[in-house]
Amino acid sequence: MKNKLFIFLSILMIFTTNSFALGKKPCLDPFSTINWGFFFDDLLIGGYGDGNHNPVCLCSTTSDGVPDIGLKLRLTEPIGFIELVSEPGKFPCFMKDSSKGGIAKLKKRGTPRTYRNGHYYQYPVFALLNFGLDQLCVAKNIPLDLPFIGELNPAWYDDFTAVMINPVALLVANPIGALACLWDCATATFKKPTEFLSWCNGCWQTRRIGTGRPMGENGPVDDAALAMSILDFQHMGYMLPQTIEIPGTSTVPFAGGATLSSANDLACGKTTNYFPKVIKNQYFLQISYPIVSDKIITPGESAMIWSNFKGVPTYQDRIFTVWRRKVCCVGVAHLLY
Repeated sequence: MKNKLFIFLSILMIFTTNSFALGKKPCLDPFSTINWGFFFDDLLIGGYGDGNHNPVCLCSTTSDGVPDIGLKLRLTEPIGFIELVSEPGKFPCFMKDSSKGGIAKLKKRGTPRTYRNGHYYQYPVFALLNFGLDQLCVAKNIPLDLPFIGELNPAWYDDFTAVMINPVALLVANPIGALACLWDCATATFKKPTEFLSWCNGCWQTRRIGTGRPMGENGPVDDAALAMSILDFQHMGYMLPQTIEIPGTSTVPFAGGATLSSANDLACGKTTNYFPKVIKNQYFLQISYPIVSDKIITPGESAMIWSNFKGVPTYQDRIFTVWRRKVCCVGVAHLLY
């Protein structure tokens, strides 16, 4: 009798956990699933966070011949969602399950420890809500889109194709390359990932770009590392631009000698540099499903700080909100003309 009662209570607990612990889907409800306090916490008026305390910015003349003089502004906004799922063809962000046919036939079903299907939703929340003025540097020209579907990208689910597309990964797949990432782990934990160590993923082990295979056994950490790989994919495909300056860094190894743009050029809109490597200091992640976590994760940040109790028993899908930091010049000329 006791055994039957124990089994019944266990089954009841599992179903109750899944039905009540699953949060609201962030794509359908970006209000209660996103930590909007972070937007105000990271907002910096009169500076870019680069150590230059001059609050004034000066851009070149406008089309009307008026110099654009204004205040520096740095803000961080949600620009999209990344979901990691085990069943191919499943898109929990918007729909329940489409894994019965179609796209599901392109890839075998995986498990959290062997393979993860990744999707990136381009979802500029501020633009869709028509929030903000034109002179504020929120994303306005980014459409609602699904630019990355792991099941359709051979470089994501096939290791050989990934190596052919990104042979640089072989150069850092050694103990020396992994040992160098200890420094990136330390700096990422203090909110300053090292851009020069472009192949590192902080405390999340060496990044293996272009594969949906997790590297460890911690689900939230593996998914966060794969989310950064998806952003890396977008940068390599010139889908995401550089939006902040990286102080003291002119080039990044294995980036084809590409040069980072200055904060002043970025703020004045003089250049749109689609840098071919993910800029780690430019992005932040937030777990938004199946539970909502207010913790904003710096890429590579130690798992001991944020990964505990971030899952639901028997549920394997996870959705991250992608935050992107950006600088701009709120100019007087833009307000008048």
